[in-house]
Amino acid sequence: MYRPPCHRFDDRDAQFDLIERHPLGSCIFRAAGGLEALHRPFRLDRSAAADGALIARIQPDDAEARAVPAGTPVLVVFHGPQVYITPGWYPGKAAHGRVVPTWNYAVVHVHGILRWTHDRAGIEIPIHRLDGKLKASQDEDRPDREGTVKGLDALGTDTARTMAVLVQQALDATPD
Repeated sequence: MYRPPCHRFDDRDAQFDLIERHPLGSCIFRAAGGLEALHRPFRLDRSAAADGALIARIQPDDAEARAVPAGTPVLVVFHGPQVYITPGWYPGKAAHGRVVPTWNYAVVHVHGILRWTHDRAGIEIPIHRLDGKLKASQDEDRPDREGTVKGLDALGTDTARTMAVLVQQALDATPD
C-alpha cells in the first residue's frame, strides 16, 4: 500500500480499535482461478498468537470459503471512516485557487496465514503484519486543514464528525 510518511498509521492499538469498530473485512487470497475475496465480519482476539488474530465463522454451505486451504497467505482489508473533502472548505481556494477535492480515509491491512479451526466452523488468521494508512488532510496547508475540520463539523453526520476529530488530531500533532 502506498503510504507517504505523513499518512502512516502505525499505532497498533489504534489499528486494532479501527478493526473492532469496523469489523467487516475483505479477505483476499490467491485461488486456482486468480485472486478471490471473502467478505466477513471478523472478531479480533488481541491476546491470540504473538500479535493477535482475526477469527471468522464460516457457514457450512459456503463452498468458496471452504475451498481455501489452511496455510494460504491472506490479506484482510478493513476500511474505517471515509469522507469526500470539497475544496470549498479551503481558504486557499479563495486565495489562489490551486486546490483540488480529495478523499480522507483510514484503512488497515492485516497480513497472515489462514488456518481452519479444529471443527472447520471458522477460520483463524494469526496476524503477521499490520499496515495502516490515515489520510486526514495531513498534506494540506494548516488553514485548509482547519477549514476541513469546520466543513466536516458542518456536515453533521457521524462519519464526518469522526473524520473531523481525526483531522484535528493530526493537525494538533503537527508543529506550527
